[in-house]
Order: sequence, then structure tokens, then C-alpha cells
Amino acid sequence: MFKFKGISSTEFGVKVVSKTPMSKSSRRYNKSIYYGNYVAEKIVSKNEFLMTECEIIVECDKSKVRDLYSWLEGYGDYIDTDEADKYYKVYAVDAIECNRVNVSDIRQVKIVFKAQPFAYKVDNFTVTVWSGSTILNEGTIIAQPIYYLTGNGIITLKVNRTTKPLIIKDVAGTIVVDTVNMLIYDLDTKINFMNKSTGKLPLLNVGINLIEFTNVSNCEITKNERWL
Repeated sequence: MFKFKGISSTEFGVKVVSKTPMSKSSRRYNKSIYYGNYVAEKIVSKNEFLMTECEIIVECDKSKVRDLYSWLEGYGDYIDTDEADKYYKVYAVDAIECNRVNVSDIRQVKIVFKAQPFAYKVDNFTVTVWSGSTILNEGTIIAQPIYYLTGNGIITLKVNRTTKPLIIKDVAGTIVVDTVNMLIYDLDTKINFMNKSTGKLPLLNVGINLIEFTNVSNCEITKNERWL
């Protein structure tokens, strides 16, 4: 069984014949070859992760095939029951193969999902923290959290004692610091606060992270932990 866009494959009465799990994403590399008295290769990592994919073959009644085509289109979250606590951000590849099996009313359908490089936690809860407390990133790579900072005046946010804390001016309410989309804005008015901010948008290292802030009465964090 698997889920796509919050819908389970069981709702279409399909039987999963085979399913490949998402593999670890590879990195993009540059390779330079130098000629002379010897040949050497220089490999340079661009620190860029490539997309990954999985392939699923299912069998279903021929009356369900069109519904299956309609469902398996576009973008959405994909959950494999082999690892039901995590999801991938995927898109369904347009080319879907369909074949008749021995029974004339049964069709075998091959589905391919291409995924962003990381798995995310299904239970991605928002947690409340106070200045000087720590927060744990259980993932295997740096997380891109979303912060909700309630305060007034000039507020600061520092993670792991960075020398370049995030400083935001003219705050009067709750400010959202979205490190996924690289945005800072007022939660209620949606006014952009990027031009009133200095410093780096704080990410979460793997493991324990120290959170510190000033002029903030309430701080909530959605961790957005990621796994390779």
C-alpha cells in the first residue's frame, strides 16, 4: 500500500505487485581532467542533491484505470507504508504504462514517482521553546525550520551562538521566519519584513541546537526535519 495526495491506493482496489523504495539521493559533481605527463581527475562537489524516484507496479480492475490516471497526476506528498512516519514531496511522471494481464478484466499499471531529495516527518508538529533552551533535529541533514516569533520593537533570534544573529525591526505582533522559502513576514498582515531584517536565516544542525532570542514573548518552531 502507498498514499499519494492523502489518498490510499486501497481506495482504488489495487494490488501492489512490486514496489521499489526511494533510494538515497546522489549529489551533483563536476569532473575536470588534466593532461600532461600524467592524467588526473579533479572531482568537485557542488553540494547539490539530485532528485530520486521509485517505481510501483499495481494490478486493478479495468474499470478503475481511468480513475487511477486522474489520481496519479501532478504534485503531492507520497507515503510508503514501509516507512509510514515519513513522506516525500513528489510528482507523478506523466507516462504511465498499462498492460492487460491473463484475466481480460485486470490491468497492470506501472507508476513512477520522482521525488525531491529528502524524506520529511509526517508528524511535523510545532513546538514552543524559550530562550536558552535546546531543540533536537533528529534528521540526517540540516533542517529548514519555520519560526513564529511574537514580540515588539527590535527582536533577535540566535541559533547555536552564531555571530550573525537574525535581527528584525519594527515588530508589533507575530513574525514568521520561513527558512524553506527564505521569507520573513507578519503573520496577520503578510507584510514583508525582509527589508527590516539583518543577519542569517537560522537553520537547525543535526543533533542538539541552542535557541536564544530577545524581546520575544513567545517562540514556536516547526522543525521540518529531513532525511536522506
